[in-house]
Amino acid sequence: MPPDAGLVYKIVSEHDWIAAEAEGRYIGSPV
Repeated sequence: MPPDAGLVYKIVSEHDWIAAEAEGRYIGSPV
């Protein structure tokens, strides 16, 4: 995976995690 694509994926993943956390759903949480 190109570095740029990896960075975009990381940002999107973190955004989704924060959004889910705000809703009380820990989607993608490592715990």
